[in-house]
Amino acid sequence: MPEIPDGSNKQIVRGQERASNNPLSNLLRRIRSARQLGRAKNVQPPARENLAPFAIEPGKSIDQLYEELNKHEARPADKSELIRIVGMNQDQPEFSRLESLGIDSSTLETGRVTRGALLDAGYVFLNRIGGGEKPLINAQVPMDVEGGTDIVDMSNKILLTQSELDAVIQYQQGQHGAYATESSDIDLIRKDMLLFLQQAIVEQNSLRQNSSAVFRAAQRRILDNPKYTDKDREALRQFLEEQYQEYQKKGNSNLGYIMQECIAGIDLARVRGSPFEIFATRLSALKGVPSPFLDSGFHFDINYDVTLYPHDPAQTRRLNMAVVHLLSRGLNEMGESANRSHDQRYITAGEYEKGVYQKSETTEPVSDEDLDKIASRLLFRAKKEV
Repeated sequence: MPEIPDGSNKQIVRGQERASNNPLSNLLRRIRSARQLGRAKNVQPPARENLAPFAIEPGKSIDQLYEELNKHEARPADKSELIRIVGMNQDQPEFSRLESLGIDSSTLETGRVTRGALLDAGYVFLNRIGGGEKPLINAQVPMDVEGGTDIVDMSNKILLTQSELDAVIQYQQGQHGAYATESSDIDLIRKDMLLFLQQAIVEQNSLRQNSSAVFRAAQRRILDNPKYTDKDREALRQFLEEQYQEYQKKGNSNLGYIMQECIAGIDLARVRGSPFEIFATRLSALKGVPSPFLDSGFHFDINYDVTLYPHDPAQTRRLNMAVVHLLSRGLNEMGESANRSHDQRYITAGEYEKGVYQKSETTEPVSDEDLDKIASRLLFRAKKEV
């Protein structure tokens, strides 16, 4: 995690001065202005409209997708909706505060409180999404207090007040490249994240076809490359003939399974040069889950979730719809899970700008080294069975 200021007011002021030219700073000001204008004019939120579930469809323009996402995120909040609060117990300060405001302990112990009650208590942000294993803000953050600044551990908080949420966003704005972007507008970053997710879906859908092409290339390498012996070629021919005969008799063979076994661990799925993986089980993980922003009526639909595997394993990051939605208010997830799992680190706007944004789409051929790896696995299987 980036270094935390030592708590002096002077450092906080410098951070604010640097953030003033940052797109995230402008976004935060727009959010505050809209909130104040709405209160001043007593503006009522627009009536809830029926919207089709948000879906990233291949072929749909990113401008259209982004417009649809913004419509979902602009939905008014239903104050009577019950919000599930993971980890609520009597030891939490939030429990005591809500109880003191008239919510009985039996209701609080269920972990389900109306959105309106939470907002009336001064809470604006739920520090977990769904049954997430870690807080969204799992870090220490400097915060203005009377007489100076203090370092506040947000990981212990289930709910955040407006001042706490603002402190997190302000801190992130001062961390250029780590959380904040250097120069890119957040709207453009969010649009490009949707494009990346769309590209990953298209690539994933064509993965089987690509796998078959690579598997055939490995077979040709054994047959044509002089580094392989006549004995190797004969073993492969015999093995493939046996698979063909089995297919003729039974209508199927084990060749599909053998192909997957041979190409396992080879980075065939890539977007903009980055190996990635989509886990089907994560697509429905947030279905129907409300936004952590308690004044928002947004609910997640399909949770498009991609894990990016750069060459440095320590830089493994996830990009999903939660990341895209949090950035609608200029917020990034912070911190690791308790077990420091590599797939519980979510990409920030700053990291995305440096490592992914506007990176050209490239088609990289499978290396000779990877083809030889697949070929050696295939030969091992062939010689074992013939």
